[in-house]
Amino acid sequence: MHCTFMNKLCTNLNVKHIHYFLILVSIASLAFACIAQYGFQVLPCDFCLYERGVYIAVLAVGIQSLKMETLNGH
Repeated sequence: MHCTFMNKLCTNLNVKHIHYFLILVSIASLAFACIAQYGFQVLPCDFCLYERGVYIAVLAVGIQSLKMETLNGH
């Protein structure tokens, strides 16, 4: 059977990896937005402000789901 990179990647991924990835992307996006706004005085549009709320929600859900997995022993 021919193994490809995607086959290896999919067999080694689990839910915890996806949670960590989403948390990392959310933190990076929020950090970039804050640096742009406060460090370089780039004013955000209305959509950008709403988008920050989505990133905060994804971050909160990701952290909560990791806590739940830890409590459940996975």
